[in-house]
This record gives sequence, C-alpha cells and structure tokens, in this order.
Amino acid sequence: VSTQSTGLFIFFTVSFGFDPTFYTNSTVLKSWYTIHWKVDLTNQDIYLALEVQTLGWVGFGIGEQTSGSMPGSDMLIGSVSGGVATVMDKYAIAKSTPLMDTHQDWILRNGEENQTHTIIEVTRKLDTGYPSEDRPILPGLTRIVYSFGSSDTFEYHGTNRSPGGIVFYGPEHETTTGTRSVDLLMNSATIPNQVTSYFCYTISLPSDSDYHIVEFEPVIDKVNIVHHMLLHQCVPPTTNTFLSPVQCVSPQTSKDCELLFGWARGGSAFKLPESAGMPIGNSSAKFVVLEIHYDNPTLISGLTDSSGVRIYYTENLRPHDAGVLSLGDPFVLLPQLPAAQESVAVETTCPSQCTEALPFSVNVFGSFLHMHSYGSMIWTTINRANGSTDMTNRIEYWDFGYQQTTPINKIVNPGDRLNTHCIYNTESSSSPVIFGVESKDEMCQEYIFYWPKIPGLRFCGYYASDGSICGQNYYPIPNPSVSDPPGGEVRIFGKATGSAEPATPVTPTDQVPTSTPSQGNHLELTTFIFVFVFLVNLFL
Repeated sequence: VSTQSTGLFIFFTVSFGFDPTFYTNSTVLKSWYTIHWKVDLTNQDIYLALEVQTLGWVGFGIGEQTSGSMPGSDMLIGSVSGGVATVMDKYAIAKSTPLMDTHQDWILRNGEENQTHTIIEVTRKLDTGYPSEDRPILPGLTRIVYSFGSSDTFEYHGTNRSPGGIVFYGPEHETTTGTRSVDLLMNSATIPNQVTSYFCYTISLPSDSDYHIVEFEPVIDKVNIVHHMLLHQCVPPTTNTFLSPVQCVSPQTSKDCELLFGWARGGSAFKLPESAGMPIGNSSAKFVVLEIHYDNPTLISGLTDSSGVRIYYTENLRPHDAGVLSLGDPFVLLPQLPAAQESVAVETTCPSQCTEALPFSVNVFGSFLHMHSYGSMIWTTINRANGSTDMTNRIEYWDFGYQQTTPINKIVNPGDRLNTHCIYNTESSSSPVIFGVESKDEMCQEYIFYWPKIPGLRFCGYYASDGSICGQNYYPIPNPSVSDPPGGEVRIFGKATGSAEPATPVTPTDQVPTSTPSQGNHLELTTFIFVFVFLVNLFL
C-alpha cells in the first residue's frame, strides 16, 4: 500500500490478485467450474469468484426459483482479453442471446487468467431493487445456471453449460435425523421401444407400527427416459394388479389410491415441515403403487429401469397427517388447444362451492406445478371470500426439464376459490394439441401438499365446461366458475428491453503477484479519499 499527499486529498493505491481465503465458502459445481462466495448480511452484499477452466468467457446466472432454466435467469458474463477484464449484467427471456440490463449491478473487483483458467471476481447487492431484470438472492437454496465459452467473444456455449443449486446463506437442506429409509424402486422394468409407456409396481411399506413419512428423495436410474413418477398409497384390489412391473393405466383416479408424492424432470428431494407427515403403517397405508411414465422418443430396444423414490420415515409421529390435493385439470379432460398459436390461455377453477364444505382451514406447505412441452406459464390464484387475493405458486418461464416441488406457506380457507392458469405456445404444432397422458399431449395441474389431512379431499377442479370435481364427487358447477381479471399473464421478470452498454473495462497489472506468481494478470484497485486541507496539514 502506498500513500501520497497532494495537499487536497490522500491517494491510496492497493494492488491484489485472486485470494481464495477472502471467501467463506466454495464448491466445485463441475470439474471445470468452481464458485467461491461470501455474504455480508450487515450491508446486504454478496461477493463471488468464478474460477473456470477456460481462457474464454465465463457465465453465471440466478434462475427463476420455481423453475431454474436459462429463460428467466439473471445473468453475468465476464472475460479477460488482452489484459482487460470486463463484466456484463444481462438477463435471459428465451434460449437465445441474453439481453443487456438497463442498470448494471454487478461490480467487477478483479479479473485474471493463467495458463488454464479464467477468474472473475464480482460483487452486488443481494436485492438490487430491479425485479424486471435482476433476481434477488434469498436465504436457502438458490437455483443457478452456469456456462463458459472457448473464446473471449460472447457466443453460444454449446454443451458447456449446466443448471444447479447453491445455498449462499440461510438454512441448508439436511436429511431429517432420527429416521429410517427405504427405497421404493421399479424392479428392472423392461421398457418397450415405443414413445410413451406407463409402468406400475406394488411395493410393501413398513407396517409393524404407525409411521410418518417426513422426506421424499428421487432415485433416478435412467435419467433420459424417466418422464415423471407418482407414488400412490393404495389398498386391494388395486395393489393386487401390479405384483411385478407391468404397463398400466394410472391408478391416480382409482378410489383405492391416494397420491403421496410426485416427481418430474428437474425435481429434487422434498422435506415435509416439522408439523406434519404422510401417514403409513399399521393403521393406514401398507402398500404403495409406484407409477412411472417413460419417454422413449428414439425407440431404443432393450432398456431396463429401476428408478423410484426413497422415503425417510419415523415412528415419532408429527402433530398432523398431511395430504395432497390435485387442482387444475386432474383428469386431463380439457378441450384441445389450437395449433400454431403463440399464446393460448386456459383457466380452471376449484370453486368456492367446493371449498366451503371444508371443515376447517388447511395449511399448504408444498406446490408441484405440471405441464408438458407446449407450456410457457402456469400459476394458481387464491380468491378469498373477503375479496383479497393470494397465489399458491407461479412459474413465469416454464421449462419441462425443470420441475420441482416448491416449499410454500399458504392458507386455504373454507369458501376460497382457486383458479389455475396455464398458457401454451403451440407454434411448433401443425395439428391441435389434446390433453392426455402421452408425452406429446398436454396437462394443466397443480398438486398442493397440505395439513391437516381431510379424508376424501383429493381433487378440486375441471371436469367439463359445465361441471367440476369436488373431492371425489361431480357437481354441475361451470368451470371456470368465476374467471380471474386479466393481467396475470404479464411476466414481471424480463419486461424491460436491455439496451445498456457493457460495464467499463478495467485494466489488470502485474504489480503484486498473488496466488499464481508470474502467471496471472492482476487488477489494480485505486481508491481516492478526499479530506479537507486542514486535516492533511494537521497530520503531515
């Protein structure tokens, strides 16, 4: 550090390179991509270092937290070229070149290269206050995307990309202690060489006592063919039908079964709150039917699969039993979608006439939204009897490959109306798109996890344009019974059009070598501190 008086101000010069000890955390996302970070909660700042095996550009993004795909991501692109480090604050609204933010919030701290790696160090506020272009970094799991290129010129990344998740601060996901686990797996099912097939398999549950399931974890064998999985708790005679893995019609609508858990591509483990558990065992479910939808578009022969779900369960019963309620179009009966349309909106309701029969309010702690590949947006509104509104969950940038059960904390009261909205883009289809169970068909569903469990409360939603399903019964209530006002289809993120110029380049120097002596280009940070002349004279 050097200090020089000018009579008007004191001039400090500080030179540094990448110092990994500055950061409190780091993780290797891939062998070629390491991220280091530190969070300053007092000043609400985050510091990142991206250490990537490339001499080209480096990309990092914060995804939509209910999805996690590239569209809807808040992104930064950094590079070091000719001794000049640059970062650009961007956002993505499609699987195409990201747009430039109108307000550049990532501040470049350092950029350097050695023979194999590029390192970009940046900082920004946890919440920049620009929701149309920036994603806030919240406590708990943050969905991220990351990538790199082989050239300093920003261009398509090809296969050099990946999604992921990081807990930058706040609670980590930890498997519940004091539990037992059992794997409920398809037993080497032989998958036919056809595009769509459904398999079911009955599996015994622990039944020597009463238990609560407290966590579900997917176990995926053949990731490229498993489309989605449903875990149903069932009783005979349904359980007697699937004694080995066989092709089947989904037992979801059977009176003998209730849904326990659902998973689709992109999903991860789901942990129940301390207040509730899914009942199994001696006085409740003794069997489950594992249902898996396989997608084999290239018609490969000879495939076998043993995917399934690992459950964590305990005999220390929680205060409440938990249940699952299917909203939207539980029986996939909606009318077909027209072909070649950029945007087709569908709305269904769980009518207030249905929920007013609830014996009490229920606490909703999880949401699983589900469509297929034509989907572009999905959400459910809660319309209260007092005129106020809320929302269970929302995905503005739907991507079939990024689905998950999202932890939420909502209340549904007797008399509430729940409207599920799905928007589709059918431009790629030359014929109408039907609602059905095949991969090429569409769906519009939300599964909400709630407590206390209400026996028989399994479905609430569309059955026909003049009929609704309530619990397990049909009612001649039009669907939608009451439509939401327009406006929900407008995306909050990505409304602005990016036009800002890249951040001002900063020239690295070699004055103070740090972690890689004689191999790195180091950024010189110069800080000017102005003081009044009489203070300068006082100390000189």
